[in-house]
Amino acid sequence: MSLAPKPPSATHVDMTELVMPTDGNSLGTAFGGRIVQWTDLAGGVCAMRHAGVPVVTVSIDQLTFLAPIRIGHVALLR
Repeated sequence: MSLAPKPPSATHVDMTELVMPTDGNSLGTAFGGRIVQWTDLAGGVCAMRHAGVPVVTVSIDQLTFLAPIRIGHVALLR
């Protein structure tokens, strides 16, 4: 099976999440696991747009958190 080339604009995903209290920990920041969940969803939508079929995440090689996302802030995943 061969996939036709697609420009990045054909599979681009912008996902916006408001960090709610249920997304956060006792330090007032988002749980790392919640951020991983949002990242996986955005990546899955992008992959499905590219492949044109259902996809699943098999692995994530590395994820590094550079700064916290505070409760009440908006997270933009691209």
